[in-house]
Amino acid sequence: MKKPIIYFASLLIIVSSFYSCQSDDDTTPTTTVIPETGETVDLSATINAITGGSDKIWKIESAILVNSNQEDINISSLFNVKDDEFIFSTNTDTSIRLRHRRGYRIDSSAQNIQGVKSDVRVIPIETILDSENITEYLFAGLGRYVIDYNENDQTITGVYTYGNGATLSIVLTEKATVDYLVSPISIGTLSEVFRFEASQPVLDMKYSFTTESLYMTSRKQTNEQQLIKYAFTDGSSVSQITTGGDYVAQQLAFIDDQVVTISSNEVSKSNLDLSGNAQTTTLSTSVGEFDYRTVAIENQIYKIGGHNGLGLDAISIINDEDTSFSQVLTMAEEKTSVGAEIIDNKLYVVGGFKFNDQGEIITYDEIVMYDLSDLSTQVIALPANLTRTFTARYENLLYIAGRKYNGSGQATTNYLTVYNIIDNSFQEIDITSMLPHTMIMREMTVSNAKIYFAIQVLESFDPFEISILEGSLN
Repeated sequence: MKKPIIYFASLLIIVSSFYSCQSDDDTTPTTTVIPETGETVDLSATINAITGGSDKIWKIESAILVNSNQEDINISSLFNVKDDEFIFSTNTDTSIRLRHRRGYRIDSSAQNIQGVKSDVRVIPIETILDSENITEYLFAGLGRYVIDYNENDQTITGVYTYGNGATLSIVLTEKATVDYLVSPISIGTLSEVFRFEASQPVLDMKYSFTTESLYMTSRKQTNEQQLIKYAFTDGSSVSQITTGGDYVAQQLAFIDDQVVTISSNEVSKSNLDLSGNAQTTTLSTSVGEFDYRTVAIENQIYKIGGHNGLGLDAISIINDEDTSFSQVLTMAEEKTSVGAEIIDNKLYVVGGFKFNDQGEIITYDEIVMYDLSDLSTQVIALPANLTRTFTARYENLLYIAGRKYNGSGQATTNYLTVYNIIDNSFQEIDITSMLPHTMIMREMTVSNAKIYFAIQVLESFDPFEISILEGSLN
């Protein structure tokens, strides 16, 4: 006989950071009524089963979105939820703590499964789930969780209610070590999938899981910046001129389900299919910087380091409202050409270099992790010195590539390693034979099973030719 259900419900507490979190939908308060079982249960044993006596990680086994659409939308297999983790921890005799480590935004108002997809990364949610006197709760903003534990099959069923009244019904199972990705150890034969011309061989490149496409930004010619989309679904490509400025190094981000290009002086927003014209805004603080790195989460864009004649040590946020940069952190060293990713509300700044007073290159064989909740830092040793660093994150793996510095007067070589954030291990993948030092790596990104390198074609100049190579991750 199944034991009576114990319901846990919560008000939401949003993880603190440098910005206020935006709701996925409207912020209309709603009321949820929780049924009472009227039976006595072993609350202590249930809390222990959910938390493991301390903390326990659960994964989404199934997820059904219910909104005003006539049919429910099964999103269990979407990338949006594959990366989600629910971490339940002990709190009091009648409550537990939940940290919902979210991956990507879910559009709760979507009318079909394609509309649910989004490349926008989102921050974790923290809340207390209380089993005591739960009959009715008023909540505001982002919504609320209700869960129950099923002892027979050792699963958790739950409902997350959005501010617009839509609900996400979930079934959770305990996450095991085998559920995490293992670092690949090799790359299959590289093949060219696309090639384009640029007046400078400097670019940014990101993969979109929503459109199954690569997006690349570079300078087409003087005073023309180009944004290119290459679709793997049909092999088509389309381009758009995004700004009239003369910027060597632009960056890409996905914000509000648009692709955004960022220069030191302008921000341009384009539709994912690059239809229409880009909407360009001039920043109120024009600083003429280059070789910086940007990374986005929610609707905020972080800009890290760079160069403006001198090395820069600032980590800043681009404020969308007043179109300016606001410095939020200062790095211990000036760094340019870093890699950067945000994982679980932690900013990973990878590698980078600077020039000293004698014009010599100083490289940084480290990953500096900044916790955006409490501003604490942690330094992780990086097994190589990189003068150009490119990063991409897929689930628990952080891919790190670039040009390895081999000492003064020595040629730099192409380099790739994979950092597993679960066990803090590195797996180097030897790419020197497939990408010899004469093939200059200009960017790198990954999808779920593929890696993509942007390579400067030999002997091409004005315009430069950039070749996009694809390889399987093994």
